[in-house]
Amino acid sequence: MATSTTKDTSPFAAAFEQYGEARDELFAAARKTGALYLDAYEQAIGQALELEGEFRKNVPQKWLQRLIEAHMGVSRKFADSYVATARSVLN
Repeated sequence: MATSTTKDTSPFAAAFEQYGEARDELFAAARKTGALYLDAYEQAIGQALELEGEFRKNVPQKWLQRLIEAHMGVSRKFADSYVATARSVLN
């Protein structure tokens, strides 16, 4: 038996359809904004760690250089983990 599909023309159906379209547009804009934020965050962290690396080069104490290197490593790993997790949620 063949079934025919009829389009619901009630005012509620049109409202729900508009709501769905608006929701999809909102989510797309939120994903785009989130990606832009993460790009800016990565760039800021990179610049901060670059500055910290320059500071490390000018420190005469070896123990302090190693401490700064360790801090840079932990900061980079934390930032990379944060960004990867946030990007996976956005996609």
